Amino acid sequence: MKYFLDEDNTPVKWMGQPLGEDGIKYPLNIDKLWSTEDLEGVGLFDADPAEGDIPAGKQIETESVEYNANTGRPQLVRTYADVDMTKRRSKMKCSRLQAKAILHVYDILDRVEYIVENSDFVTKLAWKEASEFRRDSPLIIALTSAVKWPDGSDITEEDMDDLFISAANLEVA
Repeated sequence: MKYFLDEDNTPVKWMGQPLGEDGIKYPLNIDKLWSTEDLEGVGLFDADPAEGDIPAGKQIETESVEYNANTGRPQLVRTYADVDMTKRRSKMKCSRLQAKAILHVYDILDRVEYIVENSDFVTKLAWKEASEFRRDSPLIIALTSAVKWPDGSDITEEDMDDLFISAANLEVA
C-alpha cells in the first residue's frame, strides 16, 4: 500500500490521485514499475513498519498510518489489547497423529501415555479413540497439570499452547 503526504503531512492512501504541485496522474501499477527511490521522489511512500514486536500476551487492536516527524515518512502505528486466550484456545486443535508426533519430538510421549494408562476408563478411551484433540478439552486440561518436561519442570498453559500450535503445523502424513 502506497501513501502520500497531504499538505498537513497526514498520510493518505494513494488510490491514483494526481500528485504534487503539478497534479500529475500516475498509473496505478507505478509501484511495480519504479524503484522505491523514484516513487519517493514523486511523493509516494510505503509506511515504515511499526516499532518493536507485538508484546507477549497482546494482539493488535488497531493499526493506523501516521506521519513520523523524525523520519519525515508515514509509519504504521499500532495499539494493543490483551489476547483472549480462552477464545484462542477454543480454536486450537490437532490430529491424534500430530499430537503424538509433537509429544515424541519433545520427549514426553512416554510420560503422557503412562499417565493415561493409569487413568480412568473415559480418559483412556479419549486418548485411544479421539481423531483430534482440542486444546480446551477436559483431557488436555488434565494432562497439562499432570505432565512434566523431561527436566521435571511443569508444563505451563503457554507451553501447552505452543505444543498445540507446533503440532497443528506439523505435516506428518
